[in-house]
Amino acid sequence: MGNEFLTPMKELFPVLIGIVFFLFVMVMTIRKGKQLRHKLEPISLSLGGKISSGSFGKYYVRLMNYEKEQRIELAPGEEATPPSLTLQQFTDLDFDLTIMTENIMTLTMQKLGLDLEMKIGDPIFDEKYLTKSRAKEQAQMFLSSAERRLIIDSFMDAGFTMMTLRRKIFSITKPNYTDQDLDPDLLRSQLDQLHKFING
Repeated sequence: MGNEFLTPMKELFPVLIGIVFFLFVMVMTIRKGKQLRHKLEPISLSLGGKISSGSFGKYYVRLMNYEKEQRIELAPGEEATPPSLTLQQFTDLDFDLTIMTENIMTLTMQKLGLDLEMKIGDPIFDEKYLTKSRAKEQAQMFLSSAERRLIIDSFMDAGFTMMTLRRKIFSITKPNYTDQDLDPDLLRSQLDQLHKFING
């Protein structure tokens, strides 16, 4: 009798473990979501935006201060990725662009010949940043502005590590942000800089 009872239980054990793990992940996701919303609430109130949820547990404040939508997005950290702050602006620019600071990963890619690095023609800029685009001429023309390159420097000096233009959305990302980075006045200034960067 005992063995007859234990056999079905052994078969159900992996299912039960899966259910428990799923519930644990859901609880942690909800908890992280509440924490992100709590951090975004004062920003939303100060800048006049609306909090919305995105994919992969991300939350953002949606703003319409300019003719194009802007977002302040927070992503929760995972084991392989740190928590991050991303500022975004929708744009009419129809090419792709990636600008990132040099790091171990990018240097390794270069040694393996895996990168498609693009040179701008400014030796100092080209030394500091890895730049990629499938629309090389458009990207080079866009970055030919000395003012734009100075704004890139200011963002990277402030701890942002990557700028991307994909699907007509310009994003700048800062990993391991702090509470000081979420100051509404600072974020307003950075969004103004992003707008200026895009529109020239």
